[in-house]
Amino acid sequence: MTHARRGATPALVAGVLLTLSVSVAVSGCAARADDPRTAGTAGTAGTAGTAGTAGTAGTAGTAGTAGTAGTAGTAGATGRPGASGFCPEDAGADPSPPATPSPCITYSWEQRVAENHAYRKEQPLTDAERAGARPKADALAAALGELGGKTVSEARVRAAAGRALGLPPEEIEVRGRFDRPLVDALVGGTGGPGFVCVNGSVNASGRAAAEVVGRTLDGTCLPGLGGH
Repeated sequence: MTHARRGATPALVAGVLLTLSVSVAVSGCAARADDPRTAGTAGTAGTAGTAGTAGTAGTAGTAGTAGTAGTAGTAGATGRPGASGFCPEDAGADPSPPATPSPCITYSWEQRVAENHAYRKEQPLTDAERAGARPKADALAAALGELGGKTVSEARVRAAAGRALGLPPEEIEVRGRFDRPLVDALVGGTGGPGFVCVNGSVNASGRAAAEVVGRTLDGTCLPGLGGH
């Protein structure tokens, strides 16, 4: 910086100042932006992006068609009148409740056994029917007496009994063990009209016998085995 000398005139000072002003003007002034003291204004913050629109919810599926109701079951033949089906079970009930004992027995054990063996019961015969078949019974006893205790086949026993009763061998009923000594055997067949039968037997000693009997309820001449 230029200083005026002590004692300079005011005119001289004014000239010096004018010269300095012209020099500054010619040199030019610095731009405001170049002035480090004049910092640029901070940029405006960017606007936040708009949130995307939520997607449209999918259309609900169509409900399925309801199934056809099942046909109601046919009521049992033994069902109670007016019953429409089985009663619903109680989930909390005992599935197997104890049976209530009967306070009495409706009939005796002997009666039950008799009913169980009723099929063995003979049809009734008249005295005339029994008398008419007696000769055939005697003939059968004689035929079996000749075979008793001897080793004979079933076919031979059937043939002998058939001749005595006047029947073909295949219509003779036999029960026993054959092809060995004939014992403990039964032989029977029709002895006349209706329910007339003639049955013969050979005991453990080989002795034979015969009798006139009624046909059983099962339709046989020899009694049935066991009970039903």
